[in-house]
Formats: sequence, C-alpha cells, structure tokens
Amino acid sequence: MAQATSYDLSISTIDYKSKLQEYSKVALLLNPECSTFWNIRKELFQRKYFTALTELKFTNIILTCHPKSPETYVHKRWIVRHAFTKQAEGNVDNRIVDTDEQTQTALDTEMEGSRVAASGYPSNYNAWSHRIWTVKALARCSAEVLESELENTKSWVRQHVSDHSGLQYRQFLLSEHRQKCLLEEHLLKEFQFLDDLLISYPGHEALWNHRRALYHLAVQSQEGLGHQTEELSTENASVKSSLTGLEDPIEPLGAGSLVEENKSHTGEGEGVRLTSINEMVNPLLEKKRALAILEETSTSDSKIQERHYKLYIQWLDRFKT
Repeated sequence: MAQATSYDLSISTIDYKSKLQEYSKVALLLNPECSTFWNIRKELFQRKYFTALTELKFTNIILTCHPKSPETYVHKRWIVRHAFTKQAEGNVDNRIVDTDEQTQTALDTEMEGSRVAASGYPSNYNAWSHRIWTVKALARCSAEVLESELENTKSWVRQHVSDHSGLQYRQFLLSEHRQKCLLEEHLLKEFQFLDDLLISYPGHEALWNHRRALYHLAVQSQEGLGHQTEELSTENASVKSSLTGLEDPIEPLGAGSLVEENKSHTGEGEGVRLTSINEMVNPLLEKKRALAILEETSTSDSKIQERHYKLYIQWLDRFKT
C-alpha cells in the first residue's frame, strides 16, 4: 500500500505563501465581502510578505470594481492603524518605520482611492466616510491638509453637484477649521463658491442643503458653540426630511421693494458678496443673497430653482433677525 504523500502547508512555505497571495487577490477581486480572505492577507502582512503601501494600492484596485465594499474599507483602516498610526509604535515586531514620507504617500494613496470610489458610485457614503477617517488618522486634521482638501475637492464637486456626500465632506473640513481660527475665512470662500455653483447649476437640492449647513455652521460658530460635524450632518438631514413634506403655498417674490433694495445695494447683476461673518449670519442679508441667485437663474431652470429658493427662505425664517 502506497504511503500517503505529506505536504508542508505551513504559511512560512514560500510556494504556499505565494499561492495565498495570488489566490486571495483573485478571490477578493471577485467578492471583496469575504472576510476569510481579508484575514489571510492580514496574517501575510503581519509576516512581512508585502508592505502596507502595496496593500493599500491593491485595495484601491478593488474599489474600482466594488466602490462601496464595506470589508475593503475595514481592511484599509486595519492596515493604516497597524502601520502608520501610534498604535503601531508599541509593536515589538517593528513591522514598519513610520516616517513622514511614508505617511504622506499613504495619505495620497487613500485620497486617490476614495476619489475614484466616490466617482464610481453616486453619493458613495462609504468612500467619503473613509476619506474623513483618513484625514483624522493620517493627517490629524492639520490645517494644511484641511485647506488642501477644500481646494482639491472643488473640481470634483463641480462635476457632481447632485452628490450630497461630497458636500458633507466639505462641511466636515470646514467644521474642523473652527479649532484653527480659520472658519470665518473659509466660510466666506465657501459661500462665494456655492453662489457660483447655484447660478451655474440651478435646481440641485444638494447645493441648497449645503447652503443650509453652511449657514447653520456660521451661526453656531458665531455663538461659540462646539457642535461637531455629526450634529451638523444630523441637522442637515433633519432639514431635508422636514422639507420633503412641504408644499409650495408661498407666493413667488416679485420684483418689489426687496429686489430694488438688493440692486441698489450691490449694483445690477453684481450679486451680494460677503465681507464678514456678521453679514453671513444675518437672515435678511442672506435672503437678499438667495434672491440675487434666483434672479440670475435662466428662464428654463427658474421653476425648480424658485421652489428650492422658497423652501430655503422658509427655513431661514426660523432664525431671529
């Protein structure tokens, strides 16, 4: 009777290790929600069979096919925590040297991965949530990164004006600036950026909801309240929910005294530009700015823009003048 052949299936075997890497890649590209294969790759990473940056780049490839994959984002965060954050410093294995260059490369890799994933699926909350987590974990919400992100995501927002998640990410960036004494400056810029978007792309609910969030953030900042981004997002969501059931009983504002006052204040066609946070949080001035946006809307888009404008004015009425 022939003796059974014995195989060494230890993970330390080179051939087996190589096969595990390849098989797990193929399996995860087909089905990234299989946690077993992610666990295999975690063990391979811990045994130094590939680097953290290599693994982050591989997960970005998966996101091109599965942009909302929850397990992929979970694995990304595990890699970052074990390689680049302070949690890795106490590891006796000393698996990776946490240098500024490596951290910046990882940050760039994750920013690119979340951008591609966000573009691959509308309102990809998972991608933007991971981007927020990355800014906190790798950049520690530094003022330089926050400012860079506000500038870098402008072009993305222009191309996805109906995407709520991308705009909420900008709200997060702004809210973190409150701790850096830069909120007023960036809120002024964001309002002006939003004015241009509302005129160029009229009738998009996401833009008007973003305006509510900005106004709310400005009011809270002026009052010195320490509300966090999650509360702002909750407020934004509750506003959206409350507006869903509203009808349109409000009569459209005609070219009456308010329009004339607005024109005399700014000049014909110039719009209302902000100069301070005090102007920003004044409901009457904000109504004038919103009306100026409505007046600049083309005739073909005026009806839906007017509807959003009236709902926004109704929302503003809850604030004291």
